Amino acid sequence: MGGSASTEKPPPTSTTDPAAPAPADPEAGGDDGGSLAASVALLKELPKTVAAAKDIVALKAFTADEAAHLLETDETKLCTTAVAKQLAEGEEVIASWPTLMCSEYNFQYERTVVLTSAALYRCERVEKKEGAEVTVETAINAKVALGDITRVEGGHYGFVLKTRSEDPELGELFLYRWWYSFVATPPAERYERLYYMRTKDRVPVDAAVAAAVAIIDKAVSFVAPPAPPAAAVVVEERT
Repeated sequence: MGGSASTEKPPPTSTTDPAAPAPADPEAGGDDGGSLAASVALLKELPKTVAAAKDIVALKAFTADEAAHLLETDETKLCTTAVAKQLAEGEEVIASWPTLMCSEYNFQYERTVVLTSAALYRCERVEKKEGAEVTVETAINAKVALGDITRVEGGHYGFVLKTRSEDPELGELFLYRWWYSFVATPPAERYERLYYMRTKDRVPVDAAVAAAVAIIDKAVSFVAPPAPPAAAVVVEERT
């Protein structure tokens, strides 16, 4: 199966308009630069911080820190609001990140990943045009229960999510489906999906990836994996 996310050729990771004025330099003086530099420093420390979380409540409190919102965009806000309306009783939103995904034919899709206390949702911002009127909606394309996630592997530009079931939106690569259907026995961690992190200018991609991986991994650790199917009971007939 696929390897570490760091081995893939990275796509563009900035969500900032190139024509827009350059943001403040975190290394420069001034209030804006100093504030951004401080937030980036906190972002780099976030993996160590969330490691101390003892439950979902504590994890949510850590991700409410200013550093965790460095990747927040209008898109992530819309998707987070849409997911919040779908939550089951007791389920809470923990964090969200803008990402870029690739299909088996290398088509690129911008998606927002929303992590809750029970699942990981994948959403997109959809613009619908009717005449001169344009409306913006949010589509929830996939939902993966945290108990279905077996491992999260981080790289420099993104992370790989390994799951027990096939991706609900994009499925499995055709080559893998053919290989495991006719040639080899599928491994325990057969299914995976690669996410590239999209960041704002001056926000280090590797720090954003490390923070997201740490938060997802910690949330998964609080959820028990699904029970395996019960073994069939064979009743012997006596003559």
